[in-house]
Formats: sequence, structure tokens, C-alpha cells
Amino acid sequence: MGAKKENIALVLGDGGLAGAVSAGFMAKICKTIGSEHFSTIYGYSVGVYPATYGAANQPEIIENTWRNHVDGLKLVNPYNLLTFGLKPILKLEYLEKIFKNHIATLNVKKVFKSKTKTKYALIDYGSKNVYFQSPKPDNIFELMNAACALPIVHGVIK
Repeated sequence: MGAKKENIALVLGDGGLAGAVSAGFMAKICKTIGSEHFSTIYGYSVGVYPATYGAANQPEIIENTWRNHVDGLKLVNPYNLLTFGLKPILKLEYLEKIFKNHIATLNVKKVFKSKTKTKYALIDYGSKNVYFQSPKPDNIFELMNAACALPIVHGVIK
């Protein structure tokens, strides 16, 4: 009888541009031991992106994205404070756009074929409760945005 695989979880987080740390960390893990070493990868805040790309075993894409496409004012633009809420400071739609196109396409099928489960920490800002939710193919991008959205800098995602 074979040895039972241990349940080993990985938690990735960090907000805003600090997500580059989680992206680099996940890329290195995928390239060295593989993401399937973990039974579950939990992501909170911007950590949901490297967690998801890690589960899909796409280390080069997540690393390239943070190195070459999430710089300057593309994701976080503090000058939008001057618009008094007309423009968000945090532009999650920018990330979603590049993750859905040829620049950094997330292979959603690979995420759900992976032996590694992916779960996101979501906060209900009304009750302050934290929920861990597994994405589904039809809501993965919406849940990633919801895990990152802060009402003051982005707006609430319902």
C-alpha cells in the first residue's frame, strides 16, 4: 500500500504592486518542485493571481506579467484620488484584460484539471466575515477581482 500524500497548503497574499513578490515566489516553486506538491493554494488580495497561475502551472506567464506589464501607473494610480472617486485608484480590470488576452492568457482549463485546489479569501465588507471560496470556470475572474477589491481604492464587487 502506497504512502498517503500529506495535505500541504500554500498561502499567497500581498496587495497592490507587492504582488510581484508572490508572483516570483510562485514561479520559482513551479519551476523547482512544482505546484502539485501542494494540496491547496490559498490566495488573498493580489496573491490570487499567482496562486491561480501556479495551479495552472504557468510560471513564465505570471512572472513575465509582473515584470513587464504591471509597472508604473498601470495597476495602481494614486493620481486618481484627484478625480474624487470618478476613477478607481486600483485598476483590477486592467489585470483581468491582460489575463484574458494573448499577453498573459490564463489557461482556465489547466486550473481546474490540476490536482492542486485553489481557494480565494473573500471579505464581506458589510459583516467583516471572511469566506474561502473555490473558483469555478464561469466566475474565476470575478472572484479574483473580488478578492483584490478594496472599496476605497477600487469599489465593491458584488
